[in-house]
Amino acid sequence: MSGTHDTIEITAKPLPPAHLAITSGVSPSFEPSHVGPTIRPLYPPLLDALEAAGVTATGPSGAFYDDDVDGGIGVHAGFPIAAEISEVPGIDVVDLPPVELAATAVHEGDMAEVVATVVAIFDWMHEHGYRTTGYPREVYLACPDDISQWRTEMQFPIERA
Repeated sequence: MSGTHDTIEITAKPLPPAHLAITSGVSPSFEPSHVGPTIRPLYPPLLDALEAAGVTATGPSGAFYDDDVDGGIGVHAGFPIAAEISEVPGIDVVDLPPVELAATAVHEGDMAEVVATVVAIFDWMHEHGYRTTGYPREVYLACPDDISQWRTEMQFPIERA
């Protein structure tokens, strides 16, 4: 199922499991102004650890979120790696389960301006009788130096309301 909300194309699709090498931090909230400064510093040590271990990413980088024990938002930056790699010194290796159904859309531009894309996804969910079941995953499809040219797939797990 897919549709367009304003100019943002929304697609409902399953998400495969993901085997990721990650670094993590804690954001005080899910506001882009808090998440951005939390996630950006996670990538240099992640890339350094992967290079030092001779591990090559098998796809684009991404992020996922969860509730932190202290009331903040757990922010996890990662790269998919080969399934047979179970350890990378200095960073965590995790498996994200598959998601039966997710509402997805590609955000074009700076992630500080992602709110419009998220609102479009939530409007689409409401219009089609779905609700989210958790935090989104993000896949960074293109991240050139000019952040206005970034392309990020937002993926919200959903179920019928």
